Amino acid sequence: MGIFDLFGDAKEPPLTPPVALAAGLIYAMASDGSIEDEERFMLGMVFGRHSQAIDRAISYVKNIAFETYLSEAATLLDEEQKVTLLLMMLDLMLADGEATQAEQKLFNQAVAAFSLDHEKFEPLARGIVLKNRKALFFS
Repeated sequence: MGIFDLFGDAKEPPLTPPVALAAGLIYAMASDGSIEDEERFMLGMVFGRHSQAIDRAISYVKNIAFETYLSEAATLLDEEQKVTLLLMMLDLMLADGEATQAEQKLFNQAVAAFSLDHEKFEPLARGIVLKNRKALFFS
């Protein structure tokens, strides 16, 4: 044991499905350089009383590159969890009405890393995009 081990566990928290979900959403929120109020609200709505997953995910995101996260999440999550995570990421990215280039790049990286069947995933993603087209009502 080293002297710095006395200060506690300095490692990032292990990636579990709830932490993977929270981390994915946090990476998505931060990808455009700012975290909007709508995005924070949605994160709170998703996790409700399970805020410890958010705390662990914040620690994880501070220490782990997005590419490493994708690799770990791709092996940890099953296909349904991957689809759900991606749809939630997309919904979160569109919460403020648009997806920036940075958000789109991050999302496309995640879709590629999770190796999902494009034909199955695209109709679901289109539903999320349509859900967030508030401009249809407020032109």
